[in-house]
This record gives sequence, C-alpha cells and structure tokens, in this order.
Amino acid sequence: MIKRETVDRVREGTDIVELVGKYLPLKKVGKYWRGICPFHPDKSPSFYVSPERRVYHCFGCGAGGSAITFVMQYEKLSFPEAVKQLAERLGIKVELERIDVKHQPLYDACEFAATFFTQQLAKYSVAVNYLLRRGMKDETVARFRLGYAPGGNVLKVQANRQGFNDEILTKAGLLVQRESGLADWFYSRVVCPIMSLSGRVIGFSGRVLDDAEPKYLNSTETEIFRKGDSLYGLFQAKNYLRNEAPILVEGNFDLLALANRSVNNVVAPLGTAFTFEQALLLKRFNTQIRVLFDGDSAGRNAARRALEVLLKAGFEPGVALLPEGLDPDDFVRKFGRDKLLEQVAAARDVVDFMLNLRRSQTVAEKNAVLRETLGLVSVIPDPVLRELYLNRISEVFQVAKAVLQARLPRAGDKPRGSGQQPATTGPQPAMTMAEKVLALAAQGEDYVVIARYTAPPETFDDPVLKELATKLYEAPAAGLVALIDGLGDEDVKRRVAAWEFQVTGRPTPEDFTRLARNLRSKWLCRALAQAEEQGDAARVAKLRQEHYDLKKNQLQKPS
Repeated sequence: MIKRETVDRVREGTDIVELVGKYLPLKKVGKYWRGICPFHPDKSPSFYVSPERRVYHCFGCGAGGSAITFVMQYEKLSFPEAVKQLAERLGIKVELERIDVKHQPLYDACEFAATFFTQQLAKYSVAVNYLLRRGMKDETVARFRLGYAPGGNVLKVQANRQGFNDEILTKAGLLVQRESGLADWFYSRVVCPIMSLSGRVIGFSGRVLDDAEPKYLNSTETEIFRKGDSLYGLFQAKNYLRNEAPILVEGNFDLLALANRSVNNVVAPLGTAFTFEQALLLKRFNTQIRVLFDGDSAGRNAARRALEVLLKAGFEPGVALLPEGLDPDDFVRKFGRDKLLEQVAAARDVVDFMLNLRRSQTVAEKNAVLRETLGLVSVIPDPVLRELYLNRISEVFQVAKAVLQARLPRAGDKPRGSGQQPATTGPQPAMTMAEKVLALAAQGEDYVVIARYTAPPETFDDPVLKELATKLYEAPAAGLVALIDGLGDEDVKRRVAAWEFQVTGRPTPEDFTRLARNLRSKWLCRALAQAEEQGDAARVAKLRQEHYDLKKNQLQKPS
C-alpha cells in the first residue's frame, strides 16, 4: 500500500488542467476549463475541469473525480498504479507500507496453502496425469499456481507445524468443522488459487478428478474473499485487458484451456451467476466484453443473465455462440486457437443473440422476444447507446421506433449521471438542501467546522450523505479532493466531484450557518414527531429543547 504522505504529495503536486490537457483539448470558460468528454460519445462539450478545486465532472455521463481518478479512468489503472504514474511525472519516489495488517494472518495462511498445494502436485501422479489429460502445459500450471489437495488432513498438520493455529486456518476458509473434528476443506482435488488484483492469494477453487459432485468447490467466504466480488484469472489477465476485450467464460478449466493456448484476456466467475460487482471490476479495464459460455441451453441462458448485468454496468457486450454440446475447453482442444478466436470475433450483439436464443416464428413468439429484448435495453445507462439499440431493434423487428419507445420500461428512461450543460458559467442542476450543505462545507475547513457543529452526521437521512459527512468532519483540513480519493464507490465519487460545479458562489459564514441550522431544524421536526409517536418522553424533551435553542438562535458560535 502506498504511504498516505506520498499520495498527498502527488495530489498536491498535480496540476489537473495541465494533466487533462495532455489527453484532450480544453478551452477556458469562466473559472472552469471545458472540453469533449473522453468517457462517452460527446457531441458538444460537457466535460468541465476546476483548477481551483482540482476536480473534473462531465454533465453528459456523470464521470468525475480528481486527477488520480482521471488517470484511473482514462488509462484503466488501479489506484496505486495511477498514483505511481503521476508520481513518476512529478519525480516523487513512491514509498510503500505494509497492507491490511488486520487481515495479514489470513493472507499468510492462504499463501502458505497455495505453496503447499503446489508442492503436493508433483507427489501425486493421479493429479499430474489429470492435468496432462487436460493438455495443461508446465508454464500454465506455474502461471496459475495450480496444485493438489491430498486427503488425510495433510494441510492442517503441516500448517500447524508452521505456526498457523486452527482459528486462523478456519477464518481463511481452509478448515471446516466435521463430525470427526476440524478437517481440511479441500481434499482429493486439483486446486486453483484465487488471487486479488494485486496478486495475493485470497481463496481457492478445487476441482474433482472424476465425475463426483460438486465438480467445483470454492473456499467459504471470508473477511478477504467474497465469490461475488472476485473473478478467477483476473490477476493474470489484467495487463491484457487494456487492449483486448475480456472474454468471459463459465469455468476455471475453460479459462485455463484458453490461457494454455495463449488466449490471455480471459476471466471467469467463481461458480455463481455473474454479478454486478464483478462487472464493475472488469469495467476498470475495458467497456467491451465477449461472453463465451457453453453451447447448450443452460450455457445460453446463463449468457442471457450475464448480458443484463453487463448492460446495466455500461458494457457493450457480444455473445460468441459455440456449437451445441461444446464448452470453450472442448472447442479449443478440438478446433484450435484460431477457430476459437474466429468465434469470438463473430460474437453477436444483444438483438441477434436474443433472436437466436428464443424461438420467434409466430407473432406471439416474436412479441415475447421483442418484450424481453426491450427489457434488456431499458437497463442501459448511456442514452446514446440505448438509442442505437432501439434503432437496431426497430430495423430487425420491423416495428416503428416510436412504438418501441412507448413500450420501453421506464427504469431506463433516465440514466444515472445525466445532467444539464451550461453555456459558460458552469452546470447548476438542482441539489437537495442536505447535499448543498455538504457541498458548501467541502469548500473550506472553516465551513466544515460550522457544519460539524450545527448539522452532525445524524442530520443526513440519506445514508450516503451521512457517511460523507462523517468522513468530511473527521478530516476537515483534507478537502474535497482528498475526500474523493478516499471513496471506494465510483458513483459516490462522481457525485461528490459534481459538487464543485453545482454550487454557485461562496456564502458568508453567517449565511452558511443559517442554511445548516435550517437543515437541522427540519431533521429535528421529523425526529420529534417520531419520538412522540413512540412515546419516548426523555427524547422528546431533549429534541424540543434543541429545537427551541435553534429557533431562538441561542446556539454557541462555533470556534
């Protein structure tokens, strides 16, 4: 993990206008700089940069953040990678500190297990022969750190000898309580380590060597591993995904079979349905993706479900159709790498895939396919992409576009992040009073102090705003950019970046105090009504006194 002092130096030393100007032309408009947004098809300038607050925001697609965020989005980098790139521009040495001390014992246990399983592989001919039958090359086995988990609780015994206690091994998902006592979770399986983006082992996926069930067994969810948030093979694939669309397959050995033949841009979910969190993880690298699932009906229906997730996440997906009865592993071993890549290159768009997936001979069947396809299109957040799909559907189904628009589910009518574009003075879409208080507070430490005293975090009913208020109040001197860089949720990050362009002017401290008190007063009225309804006499008395003091303007001035 990069030291906070280094991140602060990079943040302070980067001129955001100069940085963004290296990627796209900017023109000064009032106190802002404006240009064509690089993150969506932008016909007229909707991308604004504030040199004073060191943030950017697009009022077309909602993109926004700091200089670090911009490099992450544009270059498809992780936060540490973006900081390192900016640090190199500034001649700043990147200093690291130990990551996640709290969970380090779990990481250490998983790393020990991965090494142990790798060492065991060569000792068991049954496992070696299995991988040879699957055509696995030595370099693929090494690259993905494949191993073997023998029976007899061998891992537990060896881990205990190395100082790992049963509690840590259980928390790491390596041991499980059985009737006979604590025992190895994985046994008699080829084991595939699951890695984080930084390359640390966080869990495992084990495959049986015969037809027993379950075919795949994943680690139980732990403090460092959640199946729905991780993708198998992403660590090995990430450097290829910047230039090549990811190929999403269903199983570990589908992925390994392709990687074995130098198809390196492949990832797989972990035995569960593809999730929105996994889609957002992939979107950091590319917005194009190809779904390559099994050629049977189950595989195609799984592809249909994955499409909905991908469209909602803002991807432009295609589905590569394999012959009935073949999975990617079968196909690439039977027909070779080039034929498989031809299938991927010929991937069908959403409309063609839906026509292929569902029978559409009769009018009723065509109507059902049309309804389902419109449902998929309705979740697309980008209005331009949604419009293009509607044009395509109109052409294929021979139905007037106006009719399609009337039938389009309303869930997709107003995509998140849409906004108005100003002529010269900066965007000013409507804000709630609560958000305006936080947006103004973020303009300076003195305002944070006023807001912290007058409108504590409980004042904000919106849980996102409550969390933002807590973060802002805890570090009043850090400022807006530091607040943005400290956020994990990209949507919240964009929301906060927009504050600079939504508030007009800087009120006097007295005016800001009145605004914050007004917000607190409204909260007190709601809280008082609730306390009276619950019959909580003590709380009612306390809230009434605070409300009286507020109205009489008798609160102490913040210092």
